[in-house]
Amino acid sequence: MGGIVALAMARLAPERIAALVLIDTNASADLPERAAVRPRQQADVRAGLLDRIVVEELKPNYLAAARRGDREILDLLRDMALTLGDATFIAQSEALRTRPDQRHVLAGLDVPVLIACGEEDRLCPPDWHRALAASAREASLHVIEGAGHMLPLEQPAALAAAITAWRER
Repeated sequence: MGGIVALAMARLAPERIAALVLIDTNASADLPERAAVRPRQQADVRAGLLDRIVVEELKPNYLAAARRGDREILDLLRDMALTLGDATFIAQSEALRTRPDQRHVLAGLDVPVLIACGEEDRLCPPDWHRALAASAREASLHVIEGAGHMLPLEQPAALAAAITAWRER
């Protein structure tokens, strides 16, 4: 959700943004099919099923194919969700469901932008990132192999290298 928050900040106070890094993000409003599922997931979480939602419905979509069995990352994602708890999951789910379309934000922003995504991101596919980069005045796009939606966990060195090279430019 960091990219969604960053885009909201750029939309609300563009004069306060000097540069922007967006990683595995989505600038669009929630897709109707995803928005339709969120109330049921929220109800399940209220019924004490957060662990099941995270393990069965969310985690299978997060990682690149080669990492889908990576217990260390999967356990970390599960632990993060359970530590944050039911109320945070519900609040984040509702924020995702009701978020505005922000695809226009980068077109009006005159700052350097780095957009990075995992080549196998199934939640926010590379095509979405390409379109977002095309809408920006000054954007660099990095599609990183061997990563899905959890790029910072799956390919941290490649992401760090992309950010470092971008920052140095």
